Amino acid sequence: MDIKIHKDPPRELVRIVNDLYPTIRSIKQVIFDANIDLLHGKMAVFVPDTGSVIIDLAACAKDIRWIRKGSLYIPNIWFNMLYCVYHEYAHAKQVLNLKWLEISEHVLENAADREAIDLMVEWAGAGKIPKLSEMGWAIDLIRDTINRAYITNQNMVNYEIDALDSNAAAFASTATLLSTEYTTSTEEDQTMLMENLCNNIQSGNIGVTIRGIGYLYPEEFLMIDEHYKMKGVTA
Repeated sequence: MDIKIHKDPPRELVRIVNDLYPTIRSIKQVIFDANIDLLHGKMAVFVPDTGSVIIDLAACAKDIRWIRKGSLYIPNIWFNMLYCVYHEYAHAKQVLNLKWLEISEHVLENAADREAIDLMVEWAGAGKIPKLSEMGWAIDLIRDTINRAYITNQNMVNYEIDALDSNAAAFASTATLLSTEYTTSTEEDQTMLMENLCNNIQSGNIGVTIRGIGYLYPEEFLMIDEHYKMKGVTA
C-alpha cells in the first residue's frame, strides 16, 4: 500500500492508516490533500477501480457535524479525519463482497457509518486527541479561525484553550442536551438527567471539570447515550 501525502495529516492519523489499511487487499493507496476539486466538498472517498482512499483535510476542517453534537472545535476536526479513515476502510471492505454492487447505496452508507463510529469508539478507549501543534496541515487554519473567533467570542475560545491539554472532547451539558437519551426523555427525567450528569462529573465518575466547566472525554462523547447508561447517569 502506498501513502501519498500532499498535505500533512496528523501523525496519529498516519499511524492508524499504517496499522489498519494493509489488512485489506482492496486498498492500494491513500492520498492526503486539501481542497480537492474531485471530491466536490466531500471529506473523503474510496475509489474501487483504483483502490484509492482520498482524504481532503480542508473539508475535514470545515465540516462541523460533531460541533453540532457538542464537540469542541479542534476535536471536531480530528473526529472528522478519524471518521474518514474508518468510513472509507469500511467501504473498502464492502467491495470484497462479490455482490456489493447489488446492495443499495443507502444500505452501504449506513453500514459504513456504523462501522466507522464503532472503530472511533474503539480508538477513543485509549487514544489522545492530537494537540494543535500535532494537527499537520490544519494548524494554520485552526490558528486563524481561533484568532478570528476570539474577537467576537472570547469565552468560547478560552474554553477551547483550557481543554487542549486534558483530552476533553465536548461540553458535557451541550452534548447531553443534544443526546438521544435526553431528547427522548420526559421533562422530569431530563431535569434528573442533567442533575445526575453534574453530580457524576463533580465526583469524577465521568468527564473532567476545568474552571467550573464540565467536559466529556472522547469515548464518553462518541457513545454518549450508552455511556450514561453504563455509568448510571440516566434518570
